Amino acid sequence: MYAIRKSDFTLLESNVGDKARMTVYDSIGTREVEVPRSLRSQPSLSDEQACGVAHLAADLERSTGRPADIEWALQNKTLHLLQCRPITTLC
Repeated sequence: MYAIRKSDFTLLESNVGDKARMTVYDSIGTREVEVPRSLRSQPSLSDEQACGVAHLAADLERSTGRPADIEWALQNKTLHLLQCRPITTLC
């Protein structure tokens, strides 16, 4: 979990949960595997990557005029927007 201040994108807090399973891509598609013990308590994102996701969400909120629920992915350290929907339950 990351808490990032919206006004200046300062990282306020990050907490890493223990991860037991992960989805990986291989030659036959995707599959779920156990997370190696050495990675279970490691963050999935760097602080910089988490702030990049926050920037993406803020940019979408500015352009649409409302908060957005986003789905994203990292590929070779590049952030990709997969889809975006307005959050209507806040209105």
